[in-house]
Amino acid sequence: MKTIAGPTDHVVVVGAGLAGLAAALHLLGAGRRVTVVEGEPLPGGRAGRLDLGGYRADTGPTVLTMPDLLDDAFRAVGDSLRARVDLVPLHPAYRALFADGTRLDVHTDADAMEAEVAAFAGPREAAGYGRLRRWLEELYAVQMRRFIDANFDSPAQLLHPDLARLAALGGFGRLD
Repeated sequence: MKTIAGPTDHVVVVGAGLAGLAAALHLLGAGRRVTVVEGEPLPGGRAGRLDLGGYRADTGPTVLTMPDLLDDAFRAVGDSLRARVDLVPLHPAYRALFADGTRLDVHTDADAMEAEVAAFAGPREAAGYGRLRRWLEELYAVQMRRFIDANFDSPAQLLHPDLARLAALGGFGRLD
């Protein structure tokens, strides 16, 4: 990662969404003084909440798919996500309702989801779902730390043997 000239003991983070808050925690953990500025009255960005007429509605993501990334940010300051946030696993995670009246319960557990797809669309599609999920897990393993959770100062830094592995897995193709 590139070193920036000049003082870096005080950093300003623009935006108090999940990414801005995570960046602030990592910076604090690295010993920096941090100021977070946010244009909205409350932090959270797209992961917000609306209180209306005694009801509370989630205005952002309905599923937290990578709690480990948030936990990394909390660990940077000697804390943990679970000490600060009550994570409640839902079974199903959510229910998709279609205009024709059919529904699909979405599960985080691979076997439960494959069974749901089988009940919804048949065994052939369930097997296809299983293959897709395994392929996505393999892509994730190859690219997460090397490409997504990494800093680049130059496009040349993308040139790495893992780039060829990602291409060989079909990581640059279409999901269909």
